[in-house]
Amino acid sequence: MPPGRSPRWGSQPGRGVREGVLSDNAAERRLTAAATAQDLDELVQHPRGLIPLLRQADTGLPHRLCRDLRDWLTADNGRVLRAWGLQYTDPGPEGTAQDAPSDELVGRPFWTVSDPQVARAVAHLAALRSGVGRQAGTAPAVWPFSRTRIGSQLRNTGALTRDLVAEHAALTVFGVHQQGRGTTVHTPGLSPGSACRLLLVRDAGVDRTAIERRLDASLTSLDTGELAQHLRGLVPLLRRAGIGLDYDGLRQALRRWDDRQRPDEQSRIRSRWDRDFPMESTPQRS
Repeated sequence: MPPGRSPRWGSQPGRGVREGVLSDNAAERRLTAAATAQDLDELVQHPRGLIPLLRQADTGLPHRLCRDLRDWLTADNGRVLRAWGLQYTDPGPEGTAQDAPSDELVGRPFWTVSDPQVARAVAHLAALRSGVGRQAGTAPAVWPFSRTRIGSQLRNTGALTRDLVAEHAALTVFGVHQQGRGTTVHTPGLSPGSACRLLLVRDAGVDRTAIERRLDASLTSLDTGELAQHLRGLVPLLRRAGIGLDYDGLRQALRRWDDRQRPDEQSRIRSRWDRDFPMESTPQRS
């Protein structure tokens, strides 16, 4: 498990084992095995193997398990995976979280507590990168890194909220950015525009036109998914030059980028990042 996170277990598919004899890592492996099953026959084997342990912990299987098994091989597979992951990373007792999505995280975001020097740092970053191209909540390796606040009803039904999407996108960008770096790339106050300006100032072997093109592609992204994709293409250049990003601010931007409830936010964010990259005042490479 990553620093600062304790999984909670209860009467859902993702709960019930921790109070038993298994360690967190063993329980995690069993849940991950079920979540990554390739077919229904394999999936059924894993809950069956957990039954003696759940009996010992005086915990039953949920009534919705039958529905989850039914939906496993359908288009609703993502909902099932997300529900299991959210139940596993439940930050508090049932009913304590707000049912309405918010911009709040429970505990400190992983990028603020990640230590590149710890033994498992490489494995943690690889887990985050496994979420690239996956819908939020459907990559089991990313589950333990989630801090998103979500109410019990949304959690148990595997709802896909904007907060989940934004956090997942920020985590995958961070996983690509931090790879191979000995110091954290989370740099409060440094926007993508400011980072691109620093990249040119430091003359890190990059072409000005190419950087402008990459930043423009980010600024004109239609939605959060496209924005995250362009940022993942930009951060290897920043990583090579030793330049970070403000991941708290980035998560907020990803959360609000295409929010229909905040139609003006995208233009505000775009203008701010654009101002942080003053084209004409940036020194040209010699």
